[in-house]
Amino acid sequence: MLPAIFGLAGVLIGIFIGEFFRRKSRIEIFTKEIFLRRLQIFENLYQLFLEAEKLSFSLEEIDDKDLVTESWTEVVFKISDYMDTNYIYIDEEIIAHCMMTLIGFDDLLFDDQRQVLLDEFRSKFKETKVLIRNVSGISATETTIRNVANIELSTENIKYYRKLKKKYNKNQKSKNTM
Repeated sequence: MLPAIFGLAGVLIGIFIGEFFRRKSRIEIFTKEIFLRRLQIFENLYQLFLEAEKLSFSLEEIDDKDLVTESWTEVVFKISDYMDTNYIYIDEEIIAHCMMTLIGFDDLLFDDQRQVLLDEFRSKFKETKVLIRNVSGISATETTIRNVANIELSTENIKYYRKLKKKYNKNQKSKNTM
């Protein structure tokens, strides 16, 4: 009788383990498809932000507030529509961050504190591009590839860049604590 119970228990455990691995395999396949779709969406979002950044530089030279507002509103609506269309793949906090970064740029160009506000805008814009890169999974994938392939980037230019970046980040931290 005891061997029959062990046999039955073994069959049941085998069924549960088989089902567990079957579901895990389905999730991995599903996850791969979603990752690739999200990657495409975030690549396009990143491109839209690059276009907006280029436009922001050209709008700095224009003195006509109505023209600046019209041009900037067009790009904000374009990005907003894109994120609304792809809402299922983009977290609402990312959408909120992106929109808060974009909205109001046209007003700051005609503000008394223009340069200070422009510096803040450029900083937030850079932060947004880094955020898009991180949320897309590119940063994590890049780190994994570096670790697996044992890649070490160490040229004189890269060392110099790291030194400047460290100095810049240190200055930004001290600036933010004031």
